Amino acid sequence: MSVQFPKHESGPYRGRYIDPQGQLIGTFQQLMDAGCFQAENREMEPLFYGLMVATKKNPCDGCPVWGNKGPGCAAFQQYHSAYHRAEEKQQQVIKDATTPSNVPPGHEFFGLSVKQIAEKLGVSIGEVRRRKAGGGL
Repeated sequence: MSVQFPKHESGPYRGRYIDPQGQLIGTFQQLMDAGCFQAENREMEPLFYGLMVATKKNPCDGCPVWGNKGPGCAAFQQYHSAYHRAEEKQQQVIKDATTPSNVPPGHEFFGLSVKQIAEKLGVSIGEVRRRKAGGGL
């Protein structure tokens, strides 16, 4: 998941995570329970609400914990929209990469291997691969 959240490669912030885009969604109590640095104790609650307004609900932008831990921050994982979008995107990439066939369901060749398709069509395996690459299957 850290690929989704790159680090600065040069300059004074080199090695620190680039600030996330999105919003931190959660109540002060939820963030305090999750260990958010910005919501450490009850005395910080009024300041926290001011910080949320000032940062457009993204206090992770500039947070020292984010800079060091990045997506390893528990509060970020639980309540930040950027983490959830990245997680959904990663799940889709995995799903797409593990699809058993590029033939749509219901097609006569669905679930068949290249060798089985070649036998069914009476052509070589190489020809089946060329047709699949060209979009003919």
